Amino acid sequence: LDFSDEIKEKIMKIVNIYAGQGYRIISLCYKKLDAIPPEDDKSRLLCESNMIYIGFVTILDPPREGVKDSVEQCHDAGVEVVMITGDSPTTAKAIAKQISIINNDDEIVVEGKEIEKVKSFFDFSKIKVFARVSPEHKQDIIEKYQDANQVVAMTGDGVNDALALNMADAGIAMGIQGTDVSKEASDMIISDDSFTSIVTGIEQGRGIFARIRAVVFFYICINVFEGIVQFILSVILDFPYFLDDAFYYQWVFLAITLHIFPGLILTFDRTSKDVMKQKP
Repeated sequence: LDFSDEIKEKIMKIVNIYAGQGYRIISLCYKKLDAIPPEDDKSRLLCESNMIYIGFVTILDPPREGVKDSVEQCHDAGVEVVMITGDSPTTAKAIAKQISIINNDDEIVVEGKEIEKVKSFFDFSKIKVFARVSPEHKQDIIEKYQDANQVVAMTGDGVNDALALNMADAGIAMGIQGTDVSKEASDMIISDDSFTSIVTGIEQGRGIFARIRAVVFFYICINVFEGIVQFILSVILDFPYFLDDAFYYQWVFLAITLHIFPGLILTFDRTSKDVMKQKP
């Protein structure tokens, strides 16, 4: 059967339907060879031309449960989530819509080879999905964000992700499926390979930062107040409180109780429910 343009068009329509539903497409073909050719680019091109098409296989790898909610949490928290994948633009766009990275069909998907065509960061920042991306393209994407003074966290699990993980401000490797090379190049490892764990880590980190800020603010206020009181007593009122043993021990006791217990209680304060609705 001659593989005509008409047949190609029919197959591509079917492929696009499956890709639009989030399926990954693998096309199969073969070619009979009289002998095993040498391993070079010329022989590869020769082997991969004039092949006989068999058909295609569809593979569905749905997003994990909870990813969509985690992405929406990131949006509320002012954290932009960008998908970088080797899949086709159609498949990438379908998956991105399923997990709320993009919300409508008007948003564009850029292939890796087109990244250099995007000159301004204003236009670049509107892109949420990158498809057919090579390891070099991942580095270009991270570099563009860092040049715009953005803090970049990158996730990956393969050997080809190692350079990008090392280049990012926070490299995050997968603990189960991740290779040893990607783990060594990363700053942290997610033990359950779940994007939700990353969002939970952001929430906990913000909670810790909020508690540290509250403790520091408390001690600044209490020390400033103590300084004002001591200045008024010793300089303005000329009251030598530090020469009176009874007053001195009372002041020491008051200072100890004010400095230790309130700060200790603040460190165990619960994280605010609005912590993931605040901008970084």
